[in-house]
Amino acid sequence: MYRVGTESAWTVRVVPNLYPAFERQEVVGHSPRHVRTFAGLSDDEIAAVAQAWRARFDAAQVEGFAYVHALINEGAAAGSSLAHSHSQLVWLREVPPAIAAERGSLPAADAGLVVSERGAMTAAVHAAGRLPYELLISGSPFDLETCARSKARCHGTPGSTSTTSSSSRACRCWPAWSSGQGST
Repeated sequence: MYRVGTESAWTVRVVPNLYPAFERQEVVGHSPRHVRTFAGLSDDEIAAVAQAWRARFDAAQVEGFAYVHALINEGAAAGSSLAHSHSQLVWLREVPPAIAAERGSLPAADAGLVVSERGAMTAAVHAAGRLPYELLISGSPFDLETCARSKARCHGTPGSTSTTSSSSRACRCWPAWSSGQGST
């Protein structure tokens, strides 16, 4: 269905879910290595997963799906039937009402809860998260792509928007998630 890399030397593979719970559901194999958790992936492998997710999100939009939900279920307690790191992509014809209500901004929160800012995207920990490592992510990926096209400004060159003040934790114009480059 989709792969990052070649047929014989793939990094990430996307295949149809054999037992879908929804109209369209895909399984994303995160690595040909036997890695049990997402946390065990290398930075390059995570970048390849992001590249695959983005490509599948774009394909879903072209096919008329309004929303794709990416989820990682690790371990039997989470319902996983595979013993290696993978994710599910659920394609939905309509944006779920709870997601539609949340789009646009993060709830007002303590600035100390912000984990990362990239372009117009912000990730923050939930003040009372239901799960370990739960993140709230807000923003537009299209803003991130615009930012990625101007990466020269992201590395302290003239016109840079990066700052070391306590109110901003990182360059506000990082390369796209799948670029494999770090921040400055």
